[in-house]
Amino acid sequence: MEPRPSVFKRSFTMLSARPAAYAVVAIIPYVVAIGLPILIGRMIHLKPAVENWDPVSLWRSMGWGERLLIVLAFVASAAVPSYVAARGVCRMALEQQKDVCIPLGKVLLDMLRFIPTAVLYFVMIGIPSYLGGSCFVVPGLLITTSCALIVPAGIDGQLGPLAAVRRGFSLIKRVYGGVLTVYVCFLILLIVGQVVVSNIAGVVAAQSDSPAAMLSTFGVWFLIMLMAMALVNIMVTLFYCEARDTDAPPLMPDVPGGTGGRPG
Repeated sequence: MEPRPSVFKRSFTMLSARPAAYAVVAIIPYVVAIGLPILIGRMIHLKPAVENWDPVSLWRSMGWGERLLIVLAFVASAAVPSYVAARGVCRMALEQQKDVCIPLGKVLLDMLRFIPTAVLYFVMIGIPSYLGGSCFVVPGLLITTSCALIVPAGIDGQLGPLAAVRRGFSLIKRVYGGVLTVYVCFLILLIVGQVVVSNIAGVVAAQSDSPAAMLSTFGVWFLIMLMAMALVNIMVTLFYCEARDTDAPPLMPDVPGGTGGRPG
């Protein structure tokens, strides 16, 4: 029997099978997250002038709806879009594993319903990961890896947030090394790519008086990173499937008068 292709090769194959759908799923959450602060800025700009534009006075001058929108915008611009995008990518990847082509509209609707859970995950997982990554990169990376299987586990088992967390933690030890390798490679790509793009943007800015030229360079890099993150989420989903299958109870041998198969 031929050896099974690696997770890296299978993930590229799955991405190339539906590149447009994966791109939409990966990009839309960030478009919304970026759009909310822009909307807030427009609201502040249209607000009647406040003396000295004091932030406290400006905040007090706003209604409860405006305040809520600002809070939601800050939350959305943090880790929530990454969880929502991961939900959509993992959902598509799990269906591909079953040779099912799930409609894009169904995936987007599922992502919309997932937003409250994504906010909860941000509080439970995102904040510790951010704090660990801010102090030292390694703790944040280890925490992120430990939580990697939570999203696909919740989708595959149709679990609630807390049950998905427990399931993800119980399976990650079986594929921890592989998932950690994926995240380390992505982090290296992010750092190296950021340095290269910054240098390119500097050259573009020196040769052009238009800020749009430099911004477009960072925009292209941002889209590339979103697609790279989609690829990472596909790999994580494949690792989840490996961990799930390893965790499954073994088949029982057929016995006379029995049906065999898995234990009931």
